[in-house]
Amino acid sequence: MMNGDTATLLTNLALELNMALRRVKSLQAQISEINHFIDENGLRADFLSLAKTNQCLELLENNGIQRRVNV
Repeated sequence: MMNGDTATLLTNLALELNMALRRVKSLQAQISEINHFIDENGLRADFLSLAKTNQCLELLENNGIQRRVNV
């Protein structure tokens, strides 16, 4: 059986995890909107060129963006 402090700690951790998951979902939705805008407006090549110039390819590779296009 848990004592009150342990139960409170676990409850607080669960609430923090829930808030973090909501934030991640919100960020994923924003990223999807940006990707859709980039694709819809034919900006993928420009986006990748800018990323290369700014040495952001690691981020692109980690997010699977670069794999969607022939670079």
